[in-house]
Amino acid sequence: MATYAIRGNGREYDATAYLNDNLKTTTAQYKAVVMDPTDAADLTVKMINTSAGALGAYHGIGIMQTVNTSGSDTGSLRMFGISKAYAAAAIAAGENLTVMEATSGANTGGYVTPYVTSEATSTTRPVIRRILGVALTDATATGQAITIMINPAMAAH
Repeated sequence: MATYAIRGNGREYDATAYLNDNLKTTTAQYKAVVMDPTDAADLTVKMINTSAGALGAYHGIGIMQTVNTSGSDTGSLRMFGISKAYAAAAIAAGENLTVMEATSGANTGGYVTPYVTSEATSTTRPVIRRILGVALTDATATGQAITIMINPAMAAH
């Protein structure tokens, strides 16, 4: 009987996504993105960089992998597997992560942050606070690149 093993650094799942204007920049690589339900039919993604009140309709979906430019229409979106990401705060390896909601003026749009169970049922953030994945490495400060396992099917315990 043959035996089979998954090899490599995980079986990544990447999709081509249309880019909202705030992802048409060279700094969008490894930023967490969300899907706006009004653009869901054509898989248009964007970074969250607005105040918390507008977030209820958005869905965290993955991490942008490409270096985009102002002329980019599409980019590679990792929806499952190993990826780099930027930390919005100190993060310990093994922590569940969610997409950071950056308030106006904050420079953390597109970053990941530890999942806080109490916020999962918040009436002001009912959808955005879903687990995107788990941290595989530590971050000690905002803006550090970490390695994460993207797995939106994870559930909080």
